[in-house]
Amino acid sequence: MLGLPKSTEYNKPIPSEKFLMNTKATQYMRGVFDEQIESVIWTNKVSFDTCGIIPGKRFAEMEVLQINLLRNALDKRALSYIDNAIPYYVLYMQQYNSSYQVWLGDKTYVRNGKVKVQNYYRTRWISPEEFLFPTQEKTIDDAYQSCIERIGKLSYGRSQLQQEATAEALIAYCQNMIMTYSYKPLLILALIQNGGCISVSNMARYYQRFFLGRKQKGLAVEKGNCIFADESARFSAMERNVIVNPINALMNSGLFEYDDVNRLFYIKSEIYDSLTLVLVDKIERICKARLSDYFKNIT
Repeated sequence: MLGLPKSTEYNKPIPSEKFLMNTKATQYMRGVFDEQIESVIWTNKVSFDTCGIIPGKRFAEMEVLQINLLRNALDKRALSYIDNAIPYYVLYMQQYNSSYQVWLGDKTYVRNGKVKVQNYYRTRWISPEEFLFPTQEKTIDDAYQSCIERIGKLSYGRSQLQQEATAEALIAYCQNMIMTYSYKPLLILALIQNGGCISVSNMARYYQRFFLGRKQKGLAVEKGNCIFADESARFSAMERNVIVNPINALMNSGLFEYDDVNRLFYIKSEIYDSLTLVLVDKIERICKARLSDYFKNIT
């Protein structure tokens, strides 16, 4: 994989609990590891001992992890849990079906064994042979920079300025969107929690869990009838409702895309790529606050 020499191969499965045991993992994040990740394999160890690349000033080596996904996207905040558990650079090969995305964090050493990641660089979906590791580099830091450049050439191709502008537009939209019902902030929340992309069927299930949960707790469900809280409703009708209402409404903003063939709804790639981990958390807080205010007003 990645054109790395056989001497770097490690091929060791790592249980998800290894990344969660020494952190204050929320119940939500444990759910992400359970529901979005099938397995994590430590495939390669790139260091002076394995291939002659000398330690860098920031980190001494780079690990390569293959993450086998249960769906075609992953909440990027899950990667920060992995990075926090590994005091080196980590290059991720996310695999779904036969395609891969290469991810690499903007990672720095803080102090006392602590690291910090602000955001992640990623390629578009590619075949594994399209990305080759820069084994010719002298230091690990040089290899890291070369990896970022190679990821950029295989990315979705937007400038940093375009990304920053559209990220701010998404935040402003979340803060100011008109809410006749609760469906729009819930859909954005689901997108943020599912790596910027969700299928129509998974969104219908997300709504169903949310509204049935409120119903079972005796809380206000929605104004009028809510198909997602109707246990006798047909699932196909719920899926149609997802497309006709919240997806069509959000598409008018110009911040999202819908793949009608595969029935997948996305935050536009240039926007999602620009969202730092801090901004992902911020959007999640905004949507939850908007939902809280909405339900207070209909109670």
